[in-house]
Amino acid sequence: MTTKTISLKVWENNNLTLLANQGEVNSRYIEASFKNQSDSNISLSGKTVTFYALKPDGTKIFNNCEINTSSNTATVMLTSQMSATKGVLECEFQIFDSNNVLLKANGIKIIVSSKGDFSEAIESTSEFNALTSAINEANSFSDSVGDISNLNTITKTSVVAAINEVNTKVIPISRGGTGGQTALQARSNLGLKKEYVLYSNESGSQSTITLSDSYKNYDNLVIYYALFNLRSSVVLDVSSIISSSECCLSGGYSDISATKLSFKTCILAFSNSSVTFKRNYSIDISTSPSVSYKTVENVSVLKISGYKN
Repeated sequence: MTTKTISLKVWENNNLTLLANQGEVNSRYIEASFKNQSDSNISLSGKTVTFYALKPDGTKIFNNCEINTSSNTATVMLTSQMSATKGVLECEFQIFDSNNVLLKANGIKIIVSSKGDFSEAIESTSEFNALTSAINEANSFSDSVGDISNLNTITKTSVVAAINEVNTKVIPISRGGTGGQTALQARSNLGLKKEYVLYSNESGSQSTITLSDSYKNYDNLVIYYALFNLRSSVVLDVSSIISSSECCLSGGYSDISATKLSFKTCILAFSNSSVTFKRNYSIDISTSPSVSYKTVENVSVLKISGYKN
């Protein structure tokens, strides 16, 4: 707010007295230059300057100075600690360079006066309009924010604590959340990537199958089936089934002893919760130049599961 410019001679006694008032806060600055024997300014380039003060109560304080290398000056702010105690502060500047060379400039006294210190005054008249205005403004903020006791949280000691609790709170599915603390729990609670068994028969079926739910309610189907006494499975995208209402199950088998290759397939037709065997084919190829074709029921469906993404 206000700056006092001083010049200190490092080869002579300085007898400089400055005044400050008790209770002042960061309002006064001292800008010092340092003179050598030839009365020229000492260069502060590459140096640090520290301001030391001994308070009337015996407390020692120090603050780093801001250096201006263009003007070779060091500026220090008189902090609230420097003006906290009335009396005389004995002060000095200490100049350091990169080689730890120390130069001191002292002979500075700051008299902290207690006259007219109204920093502890309490309102007794109508002249504290600024304070009243600030309090009213703070109260208006409180009204707009609301009462912390009305928060639906367990921790209500502070707004930050309440927000942190909400940030880690598990929100149930009924309130738009997932009901889980981890991604895996959330997917499980929401039924994502969970197996829904729509049909199961270990003996297998070659006739119409009734599912426990419409296949259209799922994103993927896994069909487990038996062919040539071997078990296999296929993963289907439900969108492709919806477009054609059909899927194909097939497989091949090589009979080495009979030198024959057999290939069997069947077409399944889907309609909501019903699955029917539409067509069955079997082709046998032998070493002799012959191919036999027949329509038989040769694929058995063991299980159909649905998955939601």
